[in-house]
Amino acid sequence: MLDETDNDPTRFPIYFLAALSQVDPHAVEATQALLQATQPPPADFLMTTLVNEIAAISQPFILVIDDYHVIQTLAIHQ
Repeated sequence: MLDETDNDPTRFPIYFLAALSQVDPHAVEATQALLQATQPPPADFLMTTLVNEIAAISQPFILVIDDYHVIQTLAIHQ
């Protein structure tokens, strides 16, 4: 469940990737590495990498982002 403290554009992706890692521990390694880089790539490159990694997860899963309505930060929505 999300709360107001998750409106941090640095915190939100970390938790999002951690949730995906529960499905497959290696699923989002490239995206995690990009986020940890001293100079993170542009958002569109990061999202393309993430979408490709999600698509490569072989087992079916459902990711529920509970209470997303509390997120007000535009950078997270984008």
